[in-house]
Amino acid sequence: MAAANETIYPNFFNLPLEDVIFLHIFPHFTIPQLCHCRKVCKFFREACDSYFAWQKSLDCSQVSSRLSAKAFSLITQGNSSLRVLVLKNCKSWLDETLLVDILKRNTRLCELDLTACSSLTNLSLFTLAERNSSLKVLKVRECRWVSSDAIIQVSLCCIGLQRVDLSGCWEVTDACVSSLASCCKELETLLLNDCYSVSDNSIRIVANCCHKLSHLALKGCWRVSNAAVKMIGEYCPYLSILEVKDCRDISEASLARLRLRGVKIDVDKTKRLVLHAGLHGYAQQEDWRVPVVNLNI
Repeated sequence: MAAANETIYPNFFNLPLEDVIFLHIFPHFTIPQLCHCRKVCKFFREACDSYFAWQKSLDCSQVSSRLSAKAFSLITQGNSSLRVLVLKNCKSWLDETLLVDILKRNTRLCELDLTACSSLTNLSLFTLAERNSSLKVLKVRECRWVSSDAIIQVSLCCIGLQRVDLSGCWEVTDACVSSLASCCKELETLLLNDCYSVSDNSIRIVANCCHKLSHLALKGCWRVSNAAVKMIGEYCPYLSILEVKDCRDISEASLARLRLRGVKIDVDKTKRLVLHAGLHGYAQQEDWRVPVVNLNI
């Protein structure tokens, strides 16, 4: 008979998998650590495999350089219930075959992050559009392979998109941005940094269609001008962040009113100085805050 004050420790092997081990123990392990645990014994192998098949979210971004295609295939082969899949910087081993297989099996994805995955093709996005109509978040930053046609297809099939990051996707054009804005009216975040083909034409459509927009990034989009930014300010009442660094045709003429609304802008507030000869030959200063009136009569 055990003493009255003796501490009784639970047997790990008798703990409930889903209620205890999956929820409170395994989430503290990294993916490589779980792969090592899997080699300990039959129980751990079955427990780890069950955990990989059970989990709703998989983030490989923190261990992208330590994973391999074989290990990734092992931890995803039994999973068909993923909601969030983050593969940021998994460019050294992630290929088209692996990703397409996952997208075909997991048809309820809400978020997909393929940032800097340079070894893929547009087949991934076409498969995503076909199998995952409930997608809410898509990040393909720095994916040079992304085409305008693929984004158009995604916008037509995934009309509930709320956050889209196309920064550094050089093939993005006005046509696909316009399609995103027209079809995905729930858009809250749209990042188009360094999309050099984007112009006022598509940003006007964004302003007209995406009234819930709160974050718009246009860094390096030199074809966008003050006219489009004014429309964004007028038709997007929830706008809180605007990125327009290196946009040569955007000035305080369109940004001033947004600053008064409390919108965070990534360029400093500066005066637009224009020096020209006045009536008596003296240099005059033009300020964006003061209307110019010609008094030379």
